[in-house]
Amino acid sequence: MFNNLALGKHGIKFGGRDSKRDLELILTDADIGSVQLKTVDVSIPYNNRPLSFDFSQICGEPIYQPRKLRFEFAMTAPTARIWQDRYRNVCAWLMRQPRSNLYFDVIRDYHFTARCDDVSIEQMYNDHTGRFTATFTANPMMISEDYADTPWDLFSFSDDCMNKTKIAISNTQTIQFFSYANKDIIPRLSLVSPTGHKIGLVVLNGVQLPAIEHNDRSWFRRDDFVVKPGTNTLRIASVNTMLYIDLVEEVL
Repeated sequence: MFNNLALGKHGIKFGGRDSKRDLELILTDADIGSVQLKTVDVSIPYNNRPLSFDFSQICGEPIYQPRKLRFEFAMTAPTARIWQDRYRNVCAWLMRQPRSNLYFDVIRDYHFTARCDDVSIEQMYNDHTGRFTATFTANPMMISEDYADTPWDLFSFSDDCMNKTKIAISNTQTIQFFSYANKDIIPRLSLVSPTGHKIGLVVLNGVQLPAIEHNDRSWFRRDDFVVKPGTNTLRIASVNTMLYIDLVEEVL
Protein backbone atom coordinates (compact mmCIF):
# COMPACT_ATOMS: atom_id res chain seq x y z
CA MET A 1 0.00 0.00 0.00
CA PHE A 2 2.89 2.35 0.75
CA ASN A 3 6.23 2.87 -0.97
CA ASN A 4 8.61 1.21 1.47
CA LEU A 5 11.60 3.10 0.07
CA ALA A 6 9.98 6.42 1.01
CA LEU A 7 8.72 5.36 4.44
CA GLY A 8 12.09 6.04 6.06
CA LYS A 9 11.30 9.76 5.98
CA HIS A 10 8.12 9.21 7.97
CA GLY A 11 7.00 7.85 11.31
CA ILE A 12 4.18 7.63 13.82
CA LYS A 13 3.22 9.78 16.78
CA PHE A 14 1.67 8.00 19.74
CA GLY A 15 1.36 8.94 23.38
CA GLY A 16 3.05 12.28 22.84
CA ARG A 17 6.24 10.86 21.28
CA ASP A 18 7.46 10.72 17.68
CA SER A 19 9.06 7.47 16.49
CA LYS A 20 11.55 9.22 14.22
CA ARG A 21 12.36 12.42 16.09
CA ASP A 22 12.28 11.17 19.69
CA LEU A 23 13.36 7.53 19.33
CA GLU A 24 15.37 7.56 16.07
CA LEU A 25 13.41 4.65 14.62
CA ILE A 26 13.40 4.05 10.86
CA LEU A 27 9.99 3.09 9.50
CA THR A 28 10.46 0.26 6.98
CA ASP A 29 6.92 -1.03 6.40
CA ALA A 30 3.36 -0.06 7.27
CA ASP A 31 -0.10 -1.54 6.87
CA ILE A 32 -3.22 0.29 8.06
CA GLY A 33 -5.46 -2.67 7.28
CA SER A 34 -8.89 -2.63 5.73
CA VAL A 35 -12.31 -2.07 7.23
CA GLN A 36 -14.51 -5.15 7.59
CA LEU A 37 -18.28 -4.94 7.93
CA LYS A 38 -19.64 -6.46 11.12
CA THR A 39 -22.82 -8.49 10.77
CA VAL A 40 -25.06 -9.75 13.55
CA ASP A 41 -27.32 -12.32 11.89
CA VAL A 42 -29.92 -13.97 14.10
CA SER A 43 -32.12 -16.78 12.79
CA ILE A 44 -35.85 -16.22 12.99
CA PRO A 45 -37.39 -19.05 15.02
CA TYR A 46 -40.45 -21.11 14.11
CA ASN A 47 -39.81 -20.77 10.39
CA ASN A 48 -39.04 -23.55 7.92
CA ARG A 49 -37.09 -21.27 5.61
CA PRO A 50 -33.53 -20.15 6.43
CA LEU A 51 -34.57 -16.62 7.35
CA SER A 52 -32.45 -14.37 9.53
CA PHE A 53 -32.38 -10.75 10.60
CA ASP A 54 -29.23 -8.61 10.50
CA PHE A 55 -29.13 -6.51 13.67
CA SER A 56 -25.92 -4.74 12.65
CA GLN A 57 -27.83 -1.85 11.08
CA ILE A 58 -30.59 -1.60 13.66
CA CYS A 59 -29.35 1.90 14.57
CA GLY A 60 -29.54 3.03 10.96
CA GLU A 61 -25.97 2.65 9.73
CA PRO A 62 -23.40 -0.15 9.27
CA ILE A 63 -21.14 -1.36 12.07
CA TYR A 64 -17.50 -2.14 11.35
CA GLN A 65 -14.91 -4.39 12.93
CA PRO A 66 -11.88 -2.81 14.65
CA ARG A 67 -9.05 -1.97 12.29
CA LYS A 68 -5.63 -3.62 12.60
CA LEU A 69 -2.53 -1.46 12.14
CA ARG A 70 1.02 -2.74 11.72
CA PHE A 71 4.26 -0.75 11.63
CA GLU A 72 7.72 -2.20 11.13
CA PHE A 73 10.78 -0.31 12.34
CA ALA A 74 14.53 -0.73 12.02
CA MET A 75 16.81 0.34 14.85
CA THR A 76 20.57 0.42 15.26
CA ALA A 77 22.80 1.25 18.20
CA PRO A 78 26.54 1.39 18.98
CA THR A 79 26.45 -1.77 21.11
CA ALA A 80 24.17 -4.72 21.82
CA ARG A 81 23.53 -3.45 25.36
CA ILE A 82 22.38 -0.05 24.11
CA TRP A 83 20.17 -1.71 21.48
CA GLN A 84 18.43 -3.81 24.12
CA ASP A 85 17.95 -0.76 26.35
CA ARG A 86 16.43 1.21 23.48
CA TYR A 87 14.17 -1.70 22.54
CA ARG A 88 12.86 -1.92 26.11
CA ASN A 89 12.18 1.82 26.03
CA VAL A 90 10.22 1.41 22.80
CA CYS A 91 8.17 -1.43 24.29
CA ALA A 92 7.42 0.66 27.38
CA TRP A 93 6.44 3.66 25.24
CA LEU A 94 4.00 1.66 23.13
CA MET A 95 2.60 -0.95 25.51
CA ARG A 96 1.98 1.28 28.53
CA GLN A 97 -0.17 3.77 26.65
CA PRO A 98 -3.95 3.56 27.02
CA ARG A 99 -6.07 3.89 23.90
CA SER A 100 -4.74 7.11 22.39
CA ASN A 101 -4.56 9.10 19.19
CA LEU A 102 -2.10 7.61 16.69
CA TYR A 103 -0.78 9.81 13.89
CA PHE A 104 0.77 8.20 10.81
CA ASP A 105 2.26 11.18 9.02
CA VAL A 106 1.92 9.62 5.56
CA ILE A 107 -1.84 10.15 5.96
CA ARG A 108 -2.23 13.86 6.47
CA ASP A 109 -5.14 15.53 8.27
CA TYR A 110 -6.41 12.29 9.85
CA HIS A 111 -5.52 10.18 12.87
CA PHE A 112 -6.51 6.84 14.39
CA THR A 113 -7.63 6.03 17.93
CA ALA A 114 -5.69 2.91 18.87
CA ARG A 115 -3.94 0.82 21.48
CA CYS A 116 -0.75 -1.21 21.01
CA ASP A 117 -1.29 -4.96 21.31
CA ASP A 118 2.16 -6.35 20.63
CA VAL A 119 5.79 -5.44 19.94
CA SER A 120 7.95 -8.26 18.60
CA ILE A 121 11.41 -8.58 17.06
CA GLU A 122 11.31 -9.70 13.43
CA GLN A 123 14.99 -10.05 12.54
CA MET A 124 18.40 -9.25 14.00
CA TYR A 125 21.12 -8.47 11.45
CA ASN A 126 23.78 -8.44 14.16
CA ASP A 127 23.74 -7.87 17.92
CA HIS A 128 23.12 -4.12 17.59
CA THR A 129 20.92 -3.78 14.47
CA GLY A 130 17.49 -5.27 13.95
CA ARG A 131 13.86 -4.90 12.91
CA PHE A 132 10.74 -5.17 15.04
CA THR A 133 7.00 -4.85 14.45
CA ALA A 134 4.36 -3.01 16.48
CA THR A 135 0.72 -4.01 15.99
CA PHE A 136 -2.28 -1.94 17.06
CA THR A 137 -6.04 -2.34 17.32
CA ALA A 138 -7.79 0.85 16.21
CA ASN A 139 -11.30 2.15 15.82
CA PRO A 140 -12.43 1.50 12.23
CA MET A 141 -12.89 5.19 11.43
CA MET A 142 -10.11 7.70 10.86
CA ILE A 143 -10.79 11.06 12.51
CA SER A 144 -10.28 14.32 10.64
CA GLU A 145 -7.98 16.98 12.04
CA ASP A 146 -9.50 19.85 10.06
CA TYR A 147 -13.21 19.08 10.04
CA ALA A 148 -15.25 21.87 8.43
CA ASP A 149 -12.22 23.88 7.37
CA THR A 150 -12.66 25.09 3.80
CA PRO A 151 -9.57 26.63 2.14
CA TRP A 152 -10.10 30.31 1.41
CA ASP A 153 -9.36 29.89 -2.29
CA LEU A 154 -12.24 27.35 -2.51
CA PHE A 155 -14.67 29.26 -0.29
CA SER A 156 -17.85 30.48 -2.00
CA PHE A 157 -19.19 33.56 -0.23
CA SER A 158 -22.57 33.12 -1.91
CA ASP A 159 -23.13 29.43 -1.09
CA ASP A 160 -20.75 28.33 1.69
CA CYS A 161 -20.94 29.01 5.40
CA MET A 162 -18.25 29.20 8.05
CA ASN A 163 -18.46 26.20 10.36
CA LYS A 164 -16.51 26.41 13.59
CA THR A 165 -14.94 23.14 14.64
CA LYS A 166 -14.93 24.05 18.34
CA ILE A 167 -18.04 25.62 19.85
CA ALA A 168 -18.42 27.12 23.33
CA ILE A 169 -21.65 27.78 25.20
CA SER A 170 -21.86 29.13 28.74
CA ASN A 171 -24.26 29.57 31.66
CA THR A 172 -27.83 29.98 30.33
CA GLN A 173 -27.74 30.35 26.57
CA THR A 174 -29.27 29.14 23.31
CA ILE A 175 -27.14 28.81 20.19
CA GLN A 176 -27.45 27.46 16.67
CA PHE A 177 -24.59 25.79 14.82
CA PHE A 178 -24.29 24.05 11.48
CA SER A 179 -22.87 20.63 10.61
CA TYR A 180 -22.23 19.92 6.96
CA ALA A 181 -21.57 16.22 7.61
CA ASN A 182 -23.93 13.97 5.67
CA LYS A 183 -24.72 11.82 8.71
CA ASP A 184 -25.20 12.09 12.46
CA ILE A 185 -22.02 12.60 14.48
CA ILE A 186 -21.30 12.36 18.20
CA PRO A 187 -18.94 15.22 19.07
CA ARG A 188 -16.42 15.45 21.87
CA LEU A 189 -17.55 17.45 24.90
CA SER A 190 -15.74 19.19 27.73
CA LEU A 191 -17.35 20.80 30.78
CA VAL A 192 -15.51 23.47 32.75
CA SER A 193 -16.92 24.89 35.99
CA PRO A 194 -14.62 26.44 38.62
CA THR A 195 -17.38 26.02 41.21
CA GLY A 196 -18.19 22.42 40.28
CA HIS A 197 -21.65 23.10 38.89
CA LYS A 198 -23.28 20.71 36.45
CA ILE A 199 -25.45 21.63 33.47
CA GLY A 200 -28.91 20.71 34.64
CA LEU A 201 -30.88 21.64 31.53
CA VAL A 202 -29.64 20.43 28.15
CA VAL A 203 -31.99 20.63 25.16
CA LEU A 204 -30.55 19.59 21.80
CA ASN A 205 -32.78 19.96 18.73
CA GLY A 206 -35.90 20.00 20.88
CA VAL A 207 -34.99 16.90 22.90
CA GLN A 208 -34.15 17.30 26.59
CA LEU A 209 -31.09 15.28 27.60
CA PRO A 210 -29.88 14.18 31.04
CA ALA A 211 -27.72 16.61 33.00
CA ILE A 212 -24.04 16.92 32.13
CA GLU A 213 -21.87 16.39 35.21
CA HIS A 214 -18.51 15.39 33.70
CA ASN A 215 -16.55 18.24 35.25
CA ASP A 216 -12.82 17.50 35.01
CA ARG A 217 -11.99 19.46 31.81
CA SER A 218 -11.20 16.27 29.89
CA TRP A 219 -12.88 15.42 26.60
CA PHE A 220 -15.67 12.85 26.66
CA ARG A 221 -18.58 11.67 24.51
CA ARG A 222 -22.25 11.06 25.22
CA ASP A 223 -24.15 8.65 22.99
CA ASP A 224 -27.32 10.72 23.40
CA PHE A 225 -25.62 13.98 22.33
CA VAL A 226 -26.10 13.56 18.58
CA VAL A 227 -25.43 16.38 16.11
CA LYS A 228 -27.60 16.20 13.01
CA PRO A 229 -26.63 17.27 9.48
CA GLY A 230 -27.54 20.91 8.91
CA THR A 231 -28.67 23.37 11.57
CA ASN A 232 -28.64 22.29 15.22
CA THR A 233 -30.12 24.20 18.16
CA LEU A 234 -28.67 23.79 21.65
CA ARG A 235 -29.98 25.31 24.86
CA ILE A 236 -28.37 24.94 28.27
CA ALA A 237 -29.17 26.39 31.69
CA SER A 238 -26.60 26.45 34.46
CA VAL A 239 -24.44 28.73 36.60
CA ASN A 240 -20.75 29.50 36.12
CA THR A 241 -20.22 26.76 33.52
CA MET A 242 -18.72 26.47 30.06
CA LEU A 243 -19.49 23.62 27.66
CA TYR A 244 -17.11 23.04 24.76
CA ILE A 245 -18.23 21.05 21.70
CA ASP A 246 -15.62 19.68 19.31
CA LEU A 247 -17.00 18.58 15.94
CA VAL A 248 -14.99 15.87 14.22
CA GLU A 249 -15.48 14.00 10.96
CA GLU A 250 -14.95 10.24 10.78
CA VAL A 251 -14.10 8.47 7.52
CA LEU A 252 -13.29 4.88 6.57
